[in-house]
Order: sequence, then C-alpha cells, then structure tokens
Amino acid sequence: GFNQIYLPAFRHERIPLPLCWSALGSPESKRIVNSQFDIIHAHSLGPVGVYGARVAHGLNIPLVMTIHTDVLAYVTHYRITAGLATPLKHILLYQLRKLLETAELQSTRGGQPLEQLIRCFAAASACVIMPTEKTARKLADYIGNSRLEVCPSGVELPRRELYGYQRRSRMQGVIRLLYVGRITAEKGIPMLLGSIDDLVARGYNIELTLAGPISVHSGLLRRLRPLVRSGNVRLVGILSGKDLWKQYRRADIFVFPSTTDTQGLVLHEAAHAGLPIVMVDPLLTIVSKPGLNAILSEPSVANLADAIELTINKLSDSRWREMVDAAGMRLASQYSLSTQTLKLTSIYGQLINESKDHSA
Repeated sequence: GFNQIYLPAFRHERIPLPLCWSALGSPESKRIVNSQFDIIHAHSLGPVGVYGARVAHGLNIPLVMTIHTDVLAYVTHYRITAGLATPLKHILLYQLRKLLETAELQSTRGGQPLEQLIRCFAAASACVIMPTEKTARKLADYIGNSRLEVCPSGVELPRRELYGYQRRSRMQGVIRLLYVGRITAEKGIPMLLGSIDDLVARGYNIELTLAGPISVHSGLLRRLRPLVRSGNVRLVGILSGKDLWKQYRRADIFVFPSTTDTQGLVLHEAAHAGLPIVMVDPLLTIVSKPGLNAILSEPSVANLADAIELTINKLSDSRWREMVDAAGMRLASQYSLSTQTLKLTSIYGQLINESKDHSA
C-alpha cells in the first residue's frame, strides 16, 4: 500500500481540472513538510507540482519532474483557457524563481509564460523525465543543463485469456475500427471522422467505436450526430477493465489520429491486443512499428482513409495478422509496469545517492 495526502482544491468552470491552493498553513501541507521523504517527483507544471518543488527545496532533497503532456501543443487548441490561466502562470513563475540561484534565473527568461515555466521547473529539478524520445527532442531546448532521462510510463496489461481473447478469422461484413482516448479536436478526431465519411463513400461498411470522454460543450457533437444515427460511429463512453478489453477484442483495426500525445498509453493496449494500428504520428513508435504492427499515414483526411483502406485489405492475410499479433505482444511486453518501475526507482536511487554525496 501507499499513503495519500489530499490537498485542498477548487474548480473553475472554464478549466477541466481541479486547481490546488497548496496552502502551507493547511494541516495536509504540514503533514508533507514534516514527512521523511528522500525525493519528490512532480507530475504537473501546475500548483501541485510547484508546491512539490517548494517542499523539495525546503527539505533539501532532490526534485524530479515528469512532463506527461505536450502543453505547448495544447495551448493552440485551448487559447481561451490558456489566456485565463496566464495570471496563474505568473504566480507559479514567481514561486519557482524564488528557489533558483541568480545564474539559473538568467536561463529561464524569454519566451511565453508557459515556456518560462518549463525552464524554471527544469532549473529547479535534479532530473527531468520524458516519456518518449519524441517529447525529449521537442523540449530539449527548454531543459538547459538539467539532467534529462527518457522513461516511458509502464502499462499494466492483463493476460488476454482472462478476457476470452480470440483472434478473429477472416473479416466479414462490418469493418470495426476502434479509438480509445479523449474525443477532442487536438486528438485528431475531426480528421478521423472525415476519413470515415471518405471510406463510407468508397463503399465500405464501417463501424467506428469511440471509447472515451467527450464534452457536452464540444463542437464535435454536431459532427458526430449524423454518423451515430447512420451506425457508422458508436459512442461507448469511458470504459475500463473487462468492458474496455471487450472493445479491443471485437475490433479489427485500432486508429490513432493524434499528433499531440507524448506516449499514447492506449497504443500499448492496442499492441497487446494484437490489433493492427493506423496512426499519423511518426515519432510514437515504441510499441507501434510501421512495417510490423502499424501503418503510418500523413495527417490528412484522404491519406488517413487510404491507410485504413490498405489495412482493411490486409486483414484477409492470416500470416500478416499473425505477424502483427506477435509483434504487438512482444513490443508491449517490454514496457510493463514492473519493468518501468524498476527503471524509475533506479533513477531515484542515483539522485538520492548523489544528493547525499553532495551534502557530505
């Protein structure tokens, strides 16, 4: 087991995540400050992450930061929310800069507040962890001289026989596509829906299952309604466990139109399920290898439709499907929860030992 300390938080109607005040005077905060920690790992650039940085520096222990989200890409899709958050960014910058030496401060100047926030966090950290080489390359200029490690998140994958997994034989009738994740514009869903229209016009009987949350305020709902009525799209909501794996089991092809993901944990699930993957991001290839278990498309409606059609035409090739199945299982197994936990704790151990040597 593990201990959990809940910090007081509030919600803003225009921001979909709870915001934590991280008040140093609260009993919960005092429990953190008085605890015997060896290291603090921040997983957010927001108030909780900054509070973790403040506690780490106050206790003189190493701070590790992981950037899980391509925040710079998301800003282009959520300009209003990003604008509303600007005052918050300046508050966080002020708090972080109080932790830095004069020489470190100079390297954090320049750029938009969000870019400065990444630089400040990196300067305050003993190590910055990225989930993939893609993210590491994109944000390398913001990390400066801080230690950088690539450590993909581990994914707990079930034994397929637990969910009655059976490899489907020759595809007949309806061609079942599956997407798992948030149903939003930055995930490439408008492009995917356009490709479904294209494939239907080509004469294919397509059923796309979208498993994930969608905002009732999303403009995508209007786009989705006729496709749902025609039976070409199924909205099944947020699923987990056995219910989610039923969707992987019944699908023929997994489609992943996003270019903003930093790792794409659902790709691990799709690979483990033995599904061929159609994707548009050439840099997310740790478990989805073009030529093995994936087909790569240019990010456009027509090209994505072509790639899906190419995959459909391969479904009747049993030897190809066996290759996809075996490759996916092998690739996904390399990033199990236990394997990646060992890698992460090894990084922790190195940082803690270096910190003790420096203090001695």
